[in-house]
Amino acid sequence: MTRPLTDEELETHLASWIALNDALSRIEKEEAVHQLLDYELTHRARGMFAFRVHSRLNKLRADRERREIAAVVGSAAKTKLASFKGLAR
Repeated sequence: MTRPLTDEELETHLASWIALNDALSRIEKEEAVHQLLDYELTHRARGMFAFRVHSRLNKLRADRERREIAAVVGSAAKTKLASFKGLAR
């Protein structure tokens, strides 16, 4: 896990719509985006900002979950393929 964002960093990222979108395009860790969302909800509570941060959080979460599913399906598919190859002999 990376270090938590400081209050100063959170304020900078949430200072404007442009700053927010710039920060969200660079942040790749769900924890950091979740921290941004929590900070926005507790300190400013601007609907559009909260929805934008939540959207990025969902994107990162969905990407992670797809990688996890692909890893399971990929290994299961290899196992199944190996067993079919064994039957073909």
